[in-house]
Amino acid sequence: MSGREWIDLVKVALVVLLLAAVGNGLFSRSEAPEKYPAALAPPQSPRPAVLPPPPAAPEPPPPPPWRLTLDHYRKVKAGMSYDEVAKIVGRHGTEVGETEIAAIPGVSPRITIWMAEWANSDYSTIHLTFQNGEVTSKVRVGLR
Repeated sequence: MSGREWIDLVKVALVVLLLAAVGNGLFSRSEAPEKYPAALAPPQSPRPAVLPPPPAAPEPPPPPPWRLTLDHYRKVKAGMSYDEVAKIVGRHGTEVGETEIAAIPGVSPRITIWMAEWANSDYSTIHLTFQNGEVTSKVRVGLR
């Protein structure tokens, strides 16, 4: 056998031994040398393999607290009913007084007059006078 044939035979024997060792589990992944040293490892992707679901839509903010405004006052007109005023202002008022004037036969009908108030926590208010169910006068105190 020549020298070259001898070298080829040794190469084949080494390959056979190496394949046999791998097949028998003599080399495991944990024993395999690292592909890159830690300092030279390629950067890891900041994104996870599975993306989390998108965030839920934020809940709408709560409505602002009710507040009596000068705009409410300006929208109230003489001749409006209590229900029309309550709809404009956004809530019912508080009755603060009532009186009745008896009818005078042949001269005047019975008249019912009552006053309602709407107020803020800072005591700014609207006072309305109703005569026979309709606004006859209005007063505001402290509204801006």
